[in-house]
Amino acid sequence: MVLNKYKKAFFLLIFISCFYACVQKSSKVKPDISEIDLKLNFHNFSEDLFSTDLLNPERAEQDLLEKYPDFYPFYTNELMEWGPNSTGLQNESQVSKFINHPDIIDLYKTVNERFSDFETLQNELVTSFKYFKHYFPEATVPDIIYCISTFRQMAFTLDPDILAIGLDMHLGEDIPMYSAAGFANYIKKNFTPQHASTHAIKVWVQRMIKGPPPVSKLIDQLVYRGKLMYLTDLLLPDVPDHIKVEYTEDQYDWCQNNAKEVWAFFIDKKLLFESESKKYLYYIQDGPNSVGMPPSSPGNIGNWLGWQIVKSYMEKNPETSLMDLLNNNSGQDILKKSRYKP
Repeated sequence: MVLNKYKKAFFLLIFISCFYACVQKSSKVKPDISEIDLKLNFHNFSEDLFSTDLLNPERAEQDLLEKYPDFYPFYTNELMEWGPNSTGLQNESQVSKFINHPDIIDLYKTVNERFSDFETLQNELVTSFKYFKHYFPEATVPDIIYCISTFRQMAFTLDPDILAIGLDMHLGEDIPMYSAAGFANYIKKNFTPQHASTHAIKVWVQRMIKGPPPVSKLIDQLVYRGKLMYLTDLLLPDVPDHIKVEYTEDQYDWCQNNAKEVWAFFIDKKLLFESESKKYLYYIQDGPNSVGMPPSSPGNIGNWLGWQIVKSYMEKNPETSLMDLLNNNSGQDILKKSRYKP
């Protein structure tokens, strides 16, 4: 009886410890944004483009220019590289060819099927930009434009007030068109609707982070990516971490469970202060896994490692503001003060 009593107490203790660890792992401190009044403007450019009246193309183009005075010229001349005609307007035949091409029609139909309802994405973005206004109250928020980029861009900005999302890059990794276009599995795993808000927020906040110097050490690259991940996490606290870092869930868990081994790898190989990019590019570029690490590891493990370093830096230096972090361009200083040691 006494033994059973202690067994019960032991297992209860284990249960409580595990439960507390899970809660600690999953919970994040989020600021109160309930009083922030924010309205985002959303525009479906693809829908407007495919609604073009080809019987009156010049009038239709004028309508698009009036509604999208900055975006339409960029989309046609820069993104799609159609170029203007002699009158300065878009060559109507190019628009006609585009919206009547069988492959583009199929792509547009698939986009409409996968994004028949924008409510989830729009709610995520509205909430995210409320967090953005909390941290950066004086900053402006963009108009959001949905478009079809023909697999050119997941998301991009037109400064200072346009954020565009390529819906065709978020249809789900099972879409045969991605394989036909030559995208590898480790790339197209991130082409899901669930990744759309992450890709959008990353390109928006990326403008706020000074990039590493042209000739940089790996630690500079890691900290740059860590800042981007840290900001993205602040603005999308409810999006799963593996989505934000663009790994599979198993790959993210592998990193979390092997943090000591990952850190030891970079220390043993003396990679942190390596300045020859060819020796460290494997760890900051997408790939099926990271060179020299087990197959279970993700490619671009530098995203995760940089994130851990920056999180540790902010935790160990609570007096440091977000702007202090963004203005500190010394990867070595941030590493030193992070005292990162998994």
